[in-house]
Amino acid sequence: MLDPAPTERRSARVISLIVGIFVALLATGVYWYATGMQRGPLSAPMAYEGDPLQYGYIIQSFSQSGGLSSIDNAGAPFGTQNVDFPNGDLSNMAIAATLFSGGYGLGFNLYLLLSVALTALAGFGIARHCGLARGPALLVALAFALLPFHFQRISHLFYTNYTTAAVALWLSLRLASPLFDRSRATRDRWLGVGAVALACIWCGTTGVYYAFFSCIVLAIAAVVQSARAASVRPAIRAVAILTGISICVAIQLIPTRTHNQTDGKNPSVGQRSMVESEVYGLKLAQLLLPVHGHRIGLLATLRERYDAQALNINENSTATLGTLGSAGFMMSLLILFVPRVRRRFPHAQQLCAVLVVSLFIYATVGGLGSLFALGVSPQIRALNRISPFIGLFSLIVAAGTLQLLWQHLRSRHPMLARNAGLILAGFAVLVILDQVSPGFRNTREQRAAVAAKYESDRAFAQGLASRLPAGSRVMQLPYSPYPESPDLLGSYAQFRNNLHAPSLHWSHGAMRGRPEGNWLAAVNELPAESFVDVLQAVGFSALVIDNRVSSQKMLDIEKRFSERTRAVGLTAPDSSQKALLSATPWRATARAFTQENGWHATEAEGQRHWSWSLDRPTFALSPAEPGAGECDVQLSLASIRQMKVKVVDSQGQVLAESEVKPEAVSVINLRIPAGTRRIVLENDVPAAPAGNGDPRPLALRWERTADALPLCTYAKIAQQ
Repeated sequence: MLDPAPTERRSARVISLIVGIFVALLATGVYWYATGMQRGPLSAPMAYEGDPLQYGYIIQSFSQSGGLSSIDNAGAPFGTQNVDFPNGDLSNMAIAATLFSGGYGLGFNLYLLLSVALTALAGFGIARHCGLARGPALLVALAFALLPFHFQRISHLFYTNYTTAAVALWLSLRLASPLFDRSRATRDRWLGVGAVALACIWCGTTGVYYAFFSCIVLAIAAVVQSARAASVRPAIRAVAILTGISICVAIQLIPTRTHNQTDGKNPSVGQRSMVESEVYGLKLAQLLLPVHGHRIGLLATLRERYDAQALNINENSTATLGTLGSAGFMMSLLILFVPRVRRRFPHAQQLCAVLVVSLFIYATVGGLGSLFALGVSPQIRALNRISPFIGLFSLIVAAGTLQLLWQHLRSRHPMLARNAGLILAGFAVLVILDQVSPGFRNTREQRAAVAAKYESDRAFAQGLASRLPAGSRVMQLPYSPYPESPDLLGSYAQFRNNLHAPSLHWSHGAMRGRPEGNWLAAVNELPAESFVDVLQAVGFSALVIDNRVSSQKMLDIEKRFSERTRAVGLTAPDSSQKALLSATPWRATARAFTQENGWHATEAEGQRHWSWSLDRPTFALSPAEPGAGECDVQLSLASIRQMKVKVVDSQGQVLAESEVKPEAVSVINLRIPAGTRRIVLENDVPAAPAGNGDPRPLALRWERTADALPLCTYAKIAQQ
């Protein structure tokens, strides 16, 4: 007779797959309804201000030929890059770039829905792997996909894909057996290795935070698995997997490291401090308290009272586990500290309990994460983002407890088995009602307002693009530094134009601390007349003004630009912004010219401005116009001690030489070739403190007046 076991196993796998797909569809449908997504067009994004706009800009830039290393349509006239602000999100980027090909709004919403489906599938799969029956695994998957985190972190789009927690747990369980099992058939052996490799890639390419948290999970699991096996082999396997994840992260950071080697590290972007680990750490109360706006008024009031009185309420308030997850968290403590309770659970669920407690100790305010930030690196500051990992492991423990309780009750009351489906459905409904706050649902008015704003911005930006040649430069006002520089408009508000008209070269997005950002900041300090002079000289074709913020200087710039260019106006349908398009054709007469590396902060006294340098300071220039030749610029230099200065381009070609003395300002007239983007001032006497109490090492002093234009003027404009 044929062994029925393989057929039964195949049938069981098919049923599990069907249940997994069902719970993924159920969670996605609940999310779609609970967010109010259906109350507006799917093409209107669920979030359209702040960080979501930056995500759109980054995804759009990733899809272009230069990637994030060379972005042409932002930071005009230089162009810019975003590798100073790396994320390690290659998998998320690839998925999002595909979805966003149909438009920002549609892509944003599809990504959210896909993240729910993937999270539910991953939660169901890992719950089954941890010894849970299909019913309890369904509860885990549903609760995991519908964590309050998934609703409250919509603005941080990639964090909604927290499937990494399930993958990291699978790798942790995989430590108990050989990664390359010679006892298995060759095909199965290599499939197993491939699965581990893919899991490492996924953990390493779904964000630096989730990669780091995965490494913590694996390190804890290595200790537990090695102790259980009384062998170092699980730890050795963990080292191999950790190495794989680290390599994936390191590969994604190669563009950043290459850029830093070429242009120096940017000290103005992404700098964190240890105290931020305390500010953004986890709190036990926030994990266990009800969700904001809970359906039960008493619980909602309890949460409101805590938020009103507690300190440090920020993004860590999104870490709520829900009732089922909170029960699992508390049960994890019992499993960890009461051996009699622990023995009732299978090893995988025991490991989850250890992980729950260990991760909380790491991420809580004043926990091990603060010590890591103090002694190793403060870059992983928002430790509360580990909450989906704690949530998954807590839910598995809670479902394991329910499974044990069900087995006990069913053995005493066999009739209960007939109502198993009804009981499971009841638990599923309770999970949804408990974790999904009515406050998560957008009203029809909110969705309509976002849709109207989105359509207005699209009509405005595309209307502007239809009136200008591709590649035309557009100056945006008010000036808003990038990144992480909140202003009156709100962070990243001006990216709305980049998203809808990527063919134009917009000024916003210029990386702070790099030449493009330095130049825009310097131009923004000029008086209105000089500001317009610079726009005209560099070849900006239009001026876009956000009407939500106004100043006398912006009004003066608008007036002078209109008079100078006989500008034609274009206003957004919602009147939130307007454009002035030059009706007078002109050709650029200069390149942008600014400080790059090796300079201290600018100092001023009246109309006199100056900057001291370190050794080998550099200047940068924007790309030369097609057909334009060399450009001329004059440098006024002084020093605290006599030295010779050689001006060279990035290839080492000498452009000028001069002797600089302390008692006088030396004027150097430079003619810079069209292909040169950087010049270096090579000083033969090293920088040193001035001896007047100023501890800074000083070499050269660049002098200029407050109204000096940051330009390198073309020596001869090529014929049209």
